[in-house]
Amino acid sequence: MKLLYVANARIPTEKAHGVQIMGMCDAFVQNSVEVELVVPFRVQTAQMRRVRNLWAYYGIRNRFQLTRLPSLDVLFLDRRLPRGLSYLLFYVQALTFYVCAVLYSLVRPREMLYSRDWMFFLLWLPWRWLRRRTLVLEEHTFPHRGWWGARLHLAVSRRVDRLVVITHPLKERFVEAGVPARRILVAPDGVDLEHFVLPSRREALRQLGLPVGRCIVGYVGRFHTLGMAKGMDSLVQAVGELYRQGQTDVVLCLVGGPLKMAGAYRELAVQEGLAADSLIFVGHVSPLKVPLYMRAFDLCVMPFPWTEHYAYYMSPLKMFEYMASGTPIVATDLPSTREILRDGENAVLVEPDSSKALAQGIRRVLEMPDRGQRLSARACREVSALTWERRAEAILAFVGAD
Repeated sequence: MKLLYVANARIPTEKAHGVQIMGMCDAFVQNSVEVELVVPFRVQTAQMRRVRNLWAYYGIRNRFQLTRLPSLDVLFLDRRLPRGLSYLLFYVQALTFYVCAVLYSLVRPREMLYSRDWMFFLLWLPWRWLRRRTLVLEEHTFPHRGWWGARLHLAVSRRVDRLVVITHPLKERFVEAGVPARRILVAPDGVDLEHFVLPSRREALRQLGLPVGRCIVGYVGRFHTLGMAKGMDSLVQAVGELYRQGQTDVVLCLVGGPLKMAGAYRELAVQEGLAADSLIFVGHVSPLKVPLYMRAFDLCVMPFPWTEHYAYYMSPLKMFEYMASGTPIVATDLPSTREILRDGENAVLVEPDSSKALAQGIRRVLEMPDRGQRLSARACREVSALTWERRAEAILAFVGAD
């Protein structure tokens, strides 16, 4: 089978969707699919311009064809213009790329078109009579209520051949919107276990230069997603709560960004009475270095607040990576996290939007390390069934089903 994966994404990127897209293309190749990834030419950030070898950066073993198409990329002007114009800039860039991608896909001999971008299929569907393709749309959210494009988005989701969603509540929403349940596959995100052959925790601490002899509470990832906070305030406050309870050996290590937000979190840490050396900002690191940080932590935290998106529509990559790292996990108790994690079995789940509950969950792990090791060992065993390769295999089987 030949597959054309169309992604309006800046590759490489600091964001998790780059890992997901590249990981899935790699996994399709492992399942004997000939893959071509089509992305736009984009203005790169200074940090990503330093990436010399894309395949090494993402740890890709099975190379596939990567094609870059033109797009009118003016998104780099975003910071200089009023916020309202940022949406216009996005659509200018997206539409110019999608037009090129549609024209390109019409002449490429590919049996399957795969994308996370509904707007690509919106422009492709009118030409379907020219070239028969199997259309697979992967959804990571549900159209916003009242949004001008929501009806078009849902119309596309009803007309593609298969819909891949990342949570069961997301499937339920699309079924309610008129998509037949038989055409929807629930496929949570995954992980590449070959990136998690890791040294001992002590060796990881040495390699990273992190403090030895202190309890390191770690978080890896972006501090915001889609303009929504991811609970960093609650996490800083939770560490402050631990300090007030006498646990002053705790260090909070935040790996990710953007670092322009670090000042606000440091101010909050000062208000919480934390010592200056109790908050470490690492910034963005390459995907292959992320596992080493997770290994160095005493526990990994996901402090997501309760919002519609986080509660029902997310399948965070960090959750699977945390599991693969063998480090205990403390996460907020949301329907989306409960699809994979279970309190007292493979993680500690706590009430969302409560720094005190989060502090209590962290303390449960730090005060009972043997229990934490049992939880992490089970999570590590279970994640072996949640790899990108298994996910690609399930998608291919679903697409081939009647």
